[in-house]
Amino acid sequence: MIERPPMLGDDVREELVASAASAQRANRPRYLVYAGALTLVLASGFALARLWERSVLAGELDTTMALNTQLAAKVGELGEAQSIEAMLGGAERLAPDPRLLGKLSQLAKDAGLTVNQEAESDDSRPSPKGVGRKTYTFMLANQPAESVLGWLKKVGAEHPGVQVRRFEMRPDQGTPEGKPAWKVDVVFTRWERKV
Repeated sequence: MIERPPMLGDDVREELVASAASAQRANRPRYLVYAGALTLVLASGFALARLWERSVLAGELDTTMALNTQLAAKVGELGEAQSIEAMLGGAERLAPDPRLLGKLSQLAKDAGLTVNQEAESDDSRPSPKGVGRKTYTFMLANQPAESVLGWLKKVGAEHPGVQVRRFEMRPDQGTPEGKPAWKVDVVFTRWERKV
């Protein structure tokens, strides 16, 4: 036969339940939960402060990198302009000369040539910042070859920054004296500083 445990009275049972609840509360102290929650809040605040500081520093870094890129581009442009300047003989050779077309035309006349057509224009090819090229186009007809070549030689000697970009010589009718003559198209180009 199975023995039944003795029946406890309601008072004893309530005392045991209260005692067990008290023991359970004593075994789970709430201050540890509060301390953990406070630590979590502080760590979250610290992490948010670091993230904000990081975003501010990243913005400053982006700004500094953009300035460095602009500075490097300016230094590159300056170096390119200085190398062109040095290649062409210095800053004085790059000074704009608004009367150069007339000077070249006068040299042709001094060489005994008759200029049929002359024009000055800006060269459309890309060039470094701060400098550009001017082109000077001359068309001559029925001219002796010796005079044309003498003119080209004088242009190179008197205007060292001027270069021949295109030179085309084709036979023409001839002079009244019966000498051979030529149709000539010449395009000169010159680097100059933009103002």
